[in-house]
Amino acid sequence: MNRSLWFGLSLISLLLCGCVSGKACLPKPVLDTQRIPTASWTPSGVFTLGYQENLYKPRFNAVVNEDPVVLGDLVINLPSGFYLETWGSFGTDDNKWNSNKGDELSVFLGWKEKFCGLDIKTNLNYVNAEPLNLMANDVIAESLSVSKNFLVGECSGIHHLRIEARADYVSPLDFDEGAWVYLPGIHHTWQAPFTVQGVIFSEQITFQHNDDFGKFEKGAALQWSGGLNWKITERITLNAPTLFIGIPLTDSERDGFYSLGLSMSFSF
Repeated sequence: MNRSLWFGLSLISLLLCGCVSGKACLPKPVLDTQRIPTASWTPSGVFTLGYQENLYKPRFNAVVNEDPVVLGDLVINLPSGFYLETWGSFGTDDNKWNSNKGDELSVFLGWKEKFCGLDIKTNLNYVNAEPLNLMANDVIAESLSVSKNFLVGECSGIHHLRIEARADYVSPLDFDEGAWVYLPGIHHTWQAPFTVQGVIFSEQITFQHNDDFGKFEKGAALQWSGGLNWKITERITLNAPTLFIGIPLTDSERDGFYSLGLSMSFSF
């Protein structure tokens, strides 16, 4: 067999191999998997420090401390949609920690994710109520909310609506004699009102209903909360003024109330 015939047969066999397999008959490169970079978790979150003229409980539409309180809240975003949050209040009437109903510490472990266009959020909340060194008044709360955001349009600014369905289950630490709390609501944000850049007006209307739990009788209420958010820098936002209004809809020995406040948020 001469050299030309051998070269021709070799070329034909190479083409046939490529036609049958759909790929060129070439050796596959060896990948060095040790050099492939992997994404690492970078801490991020928000710290908020604020002042409020009283301490109220939205879950039960009730004021638990009439005097002003200083509030602190830290949210740390964790991998895979999880987050850790610590919230605390300090009553200013006596300048002593762990001395009145204005002193409270709460810890949240939660998870949030998008699914089929819906925002899913759930968390487990441990409430360490005053006296903080005892567990007699502490409670556990599980919460689940499902919401959907909508772009309404532009009218002297950009308007968004979020419709939310939320249910909480609150119980003592022994999970005995717990209560369901329902908090469906509609949240409205108005970005750049009257074309004022860096400002957002936000408000929420919530229908609240709770079963009997401890000193809180079964009842329902209508709640409105709102305020202005002023973007100071890329990472600093002033929330002032803020207002919360609770209007009882049933006779549950809880009066209507309001609470003014302000806060500063720092993102990282």
